[in-house]
Amino acid sequence: MKTRQEIVDQLKETIDQVNARISSLEEQAQSLSSGVSKEFEEELQLLRKRRDQASAVLSELKGAGGDAWKELEQGATDAWGALKSG
Repeated sequence: MKTRQEIVDQLKETIDQVNARISSLEEQAQSLSSGVSKEFEEELQLLRKRRDQASAVLSELKGAGGDAWKELEQGATDAWGALKSG
């Protein structure tokens, strides 16, 4: 089983990677035709939403202690998986 700090570190690293990917995709979207750009933007919105959800979980994890940590652990693991698959 992973420690609290390992989960926090993994989630933060994944969020940082997603932020870099979003920036790259935003740059690419500017050069696309309007129809393709709209579809691209919809995908980016979904990725941003997942990133924001994972960021919220990360904030909760950083402040959680004791019993709250146990409750948040599965949520953090789920958020990390959703973000990685996004």
